[in-house]
Amino acid sequence: MPGNTLTLGGTSLDFGEVSAGTLVETGTLLAAGGIVAGPVQLNSGALLDFGAGLTVDANAGLDYTQALSLAAGAVLEGAGTLTAGNFSAAGEITGPGTILALGGETLEVDAGLITGGTRLDVAAGGVMVLGEDSSLYGIFDITPLTIDSSVTLSFLGNGGAVPVSGGYAGTLGAAGGAFVITGQQLFSGTITGFAPGDELIFPGLSGFNVYNVSRTSFSVSGVDGSGDTQSYTIFAAIPSGYVPAAGVDAEGDGVIYLRPQAPSVSSGAVLGASAGVAQPLCRGWTWSWPARRRRACR
Repeated sequence: MPGNTLTLGGTSLDFGEVSAGTLVETGTLLAAGGIVAGPVQLNSGALLDFGAGLTVDANAGLDYTQALSLAAGAVLEGAGTLTAGNFSAAGEITGPGTILALGGETLEVDAGLITGGTRLDVAAGGVMVLGEDSSLYGIFDITPLTIDSSVTLSFLGNGGAVPVSGGYAGTLGAAGGAFVITGQQLFSGTITGFAPGDELIFPGLSGFNVYNVSRTSFSVSGVDGSGDTQSYTIFAAIPSGYVPAAGVDAEGDGVIYLRPQAPSVSSGAVLGASAGVAQPLCRGWTWSWPARRRRACR
C-alpha cells in the first residue's frame, strides 16, 4: 500500500507492506509490516497490527524525535521488530496508548525513549524485547533505550497458556509472558500483573543476582561482557506468599521469576531438576537419618 500521507479510518485489511510518508490511523489496519518515512499517529480506538516488523520515522535525523504517538485506547500489536527511527537516530514513542505482544509472538521494540504513559503489555506466551542488545554490525554503539517512570509494563495473566518457546523459554516449565530488558537502559517503569510463570529476562549478564527485595520492589545486577556491573531497580508488587528469585532461560540469560516463599512437597511428588538452575528442596530444619538428629537444611 504505497502512499505519501495516509489518513485511514474504518477497517483496512491490506496484508501487504505499508510504505508511506506519514500515517494517521483512526480505525483498524492489518498489514504484513512496512516502512513509514515520517511519524505514525494512532488516534483513540485505533488498532494497527503487523506481522513482520514495522519501521516508523525511518528518515529521522536526530535522536528523540517523536516517531510513534499512541492516543488513549489505541493499540499497536505485532511480531518482529518495531523500530522508532533508524540506526543513527533513535526515536521517541509516546502514549498513553498500548503496545502489545500477543501470545506466541515475540515483539522487539527499538527506540531511544518510551514516555507519555505508554502501556507495554505482554499476553501469556508472548515476549516483548525492550531495546536492541548488540551494536549495529558490531561497530556502531546504539542509543540506550530510556523507559521513564510514566510507563507501565503489564503481564496480562497466564491462565491455561502455552509457555514461552525458543531461546527465551524458561527452564521450569511455567506458562506466562516475558519482558526482555536488554543493554544498559535507563529503566524507571512500573511492572503490574507480575505472577508465577511470568519472567523478566536480562541477557548478557553473568553473576546475576536479586537483592533488596521488598513487597513493592527489588534490585537485580550482573556483569556485562565488558566487565562492567549493570544494575536495575524493578518496581513491581510481589504477590503474597512469593518472592523473586534468579535463574536462567533456555539460552542461559539471567531471569527473574517468582517462587513460593516456603516450599511444600506433596506425597508421591516427582522432583525435576534443570541444568544450571539451583532448586532448593527445603528450608529451615530437616531430620538426618539414621542418626535421627535435626540439622539445618541448605
